[in-house]
This record gives sequence, C-alpha cells and structure tokens, in this order.
Amino acid sequence: MKQKVFILLLFVFLVSMTGCEWIGTTFLGRPSKAELAQMAAAAEQHRRDSIAEVERAQLAALEMMRQMAADSLDHLTVVSTTADVPLQGERFHVVLGSFKVPENATRFLARLEQEGFKPQKFQLNGFECISAVSYRTRDEAYTELYRIMSYDYCPEDFWVYDIRENLHGAGN
Repeated sequence: MKQKVFILLLFVFLVSMTGCEWIGTTFLGRPSKAELAQMAAAAEQHRRDSIAEVERAQLAALEMMRQMAADSLDHLTVVSTTADVPLQGERFHVVLGSFKVPENATRFLARLEQEGFKPQKFQLNGFECISAVSYRTRDEAYTELYRIMSYDYCPEDFWVYDIRENLHGAGN
C-alpha cells in the first residue's frame, strides 16, 4: 500500500511540475498561455508607448532649441553709420579687429598703417571693424590671415569677411 501511495504522489508531483496547464493554473496559480500572451502584448505596447513619449520629448526639445536660436538671431541687426562709403578693394577682407569705442579703432588703424598695411574701417552690427588687407579669393585671404597670425599685434578675434554677404550695409 505504501508503494501505491508513493507512486500516486510521485505521479501527482510529476504532472504538476511538468506543465499540465490545468493543474498549473488551477492549483499552482501560474498564468495560462493566453494570460502570458496578453502580458507580453501589454509589455510590448508599454515599450512602444515609452519610445513614442521619448521621441515626442526629443522633438519638443529640438523645436525649443530651434526657436531659441531663431530668437537669439532676431535681435541682431546691421547698424551702419558710414554706409555711404563702400568697402574698397577685393572681395575677401582680413578683419583684424572690431571695436565699440571709435578711438580704439582709430588707434588700431594707425598701428596697421605703421606696419605697412592699407587698412579700411567699416561698420558692422554697431562695431567699427578694421580690415587690414583684401584679396580676390578666399584662399589668398586665409593664407594672409595665417601669415598675420605670427605678428605680435595680431588679436585673437580675427576673421575673413566676404563683402558679398553685404552685412556692412555698403550696398556692394
């Protein structure tokens, strides 16, 4: 009799552990295959919703950055108090300085003249800019800019200005 009880208990144990869905769901509290499929579908939908929410947030942040960039550019206006005098020379000017204080621009202009340049002064966004030289091509202008960089009077904020941008208000 003990052997029959043992076999019966062994049979019940094996049936319950081997995956009989009815026993697993009824007696052991396991989810059925249908419930597992529903849970997997819900998890997948939650993942998709989370990704969509992150994408919406990224697009909103990008749009906000675009708007901020556009707003920051709106306040820039070209101011020209000497627009009657167009820039002379070639298309590309090597600009070595821009000054809010006109006296500083005049002093720098005189120093460049002493160094042998024929500088020009023009207005750009409320600043008096000093162009040391001008060239026909961008490559020539940058070659000269790099050469000028070796001089001790060369400031840190220099650039090449293309007069076709017409930011100086000279009508070129």
